[in-house]
Amino acid sequence: SMSRESFAAGNASVAIKLGGYYFNDTYSNFYNNWEGNIYADVRLQLTSKGYLYARAVVVRFNNNDGSSKTPLSKRFNQLIKFNTKYTLSIEKSGSSFIFKCNDETLVYHIATPIYPTNKLDRHLIAMVYANEGGSGYVKGSFDDVCIGEACSHGGFLPSVFNLLL
Repeated sequence: SMSRESFAAGNASVAIKLGGYYFNDTYSNFYNNWEGNIYADVRLQLTSKGYLYARAVVVRFNNNDGSSKTPLSKRFNQLIKFNTKYTLSIEKSGSSFIFKCNDETLVYHIATPIYPTNKLDRHLIAMVYANEGGSGYVKGSFDDVCIGEACSHGGFLPSVFNLLL
C-alpha cells in the first residue's frame, strides 16, 4: 500500500515496486554487461498531477552499457487508492511475464530468450523519479512477501499484449 503522506511535485513521480532483473541467455556465463537483459516490475505510482495507479513495466537493455533501452509500460485499469492494500505479483512463464494487481492481469509476451533472476537481483523498493525542479516523497508498506513455490494463484482472464522485444 502507498500512504497518503506520499507526494510528487514539479515533474516528479514516486513509486513503490516489486521488481527484478532477468538475464539474457545468449551470452551464457559470459555476459556482455547489460546487453539483452530485461528488467521487469509491477508498481503503485503517484504523479505530480495527483494520479495514483498500478502499472507493469518491462525494459530491455539494447547495448552493453545500458544506455539504449526499449521500455514498455501498461497501466492496470482498476482504481488505486491511498492506504489500501493491493496484491502485486510478477510471474515469468515461458516467454511471458504475467503481472497481477489484485484480480487484474497483464501479460507481456517477449521474444528475447532470458532466464529468471537469482535472489540477489529481486527487490522491493521505493523510488522518487525527479528531474531538476521536481521533488517527491514516498511512504509505502510491503507485507506477506513470498517468492516462488510458496505463492499460489487462482485462474484469471489475462489482458494480453504481443510485444516483440
